[in-house]
Amino acid sequence: MSQPSIIPLPRPIQPQRPKIVVEHDEIDNRRPSMFWDEETPAADNYTKLGQLLAERGDLFRLAGDEGGIVVIRRDGTTKAISTAADLAPLIVDRMDLSIYLGDKPKGTKLSNAHLAAMLRTEAFLSCFRTVDGVTRVPLFLPDFSTTDPGYSDAGLGHRYFHAGKQAELSSSLRQPRAIQAKTPSLPSLRG
Repeated sequence: MSQPSIIPLPRPIQPQRPKIVVEHDEIDNRRPSMFWDEETPAADNYTKLGQLLAERGDLFRLAGDEGGIVVIRRDGTTKAISTAADLAPLIVDRMDLSIYLGDKPKGTKLSNAHLAAMLRTEAFLSCFRTVDGVTRVPLFLPDFSTTDPGYSDAGLGHRYFHAGKQAELSSSLRQPRAIQAKTPSLPSLRG
């Protein structure tokens, strides 16, 4: 097989701005809007913003006391959101935010101080379902049922997002060993 020849271009290619494509909820295609008033208590603003972000269903609170949230994509890949630099683009991509001080507009981007504080406050984090792990294969829960695709909450330490197929049940005694052999250990969600 021959390698393709490279033809030099007569002039440099001007980079084009990429189109930004944001996945929206299939039911409602509109971006949520929020008016953030700096005179409102921070906890109220954090809760309102958290509720709007949680509506989409792909953001989860990381288990533990360290704070932070995680984006879980349909294919099971994850992205930890644990710093102000991680949270800022998430907000910009998912909603229209207008910041005011009283009746005066102040901008559309939150300060790093607010972003960092949000990721550690119960007012913001309580808006999201907690996840202990992500799996692409069914897992057994404490009641011996298996995780269904999507989110399963079987209590502390057993809150999983299953990004795979439904479990196939078998009457064979060999099946549990086959499942056990194929079950990988859960990856860390903290990146």
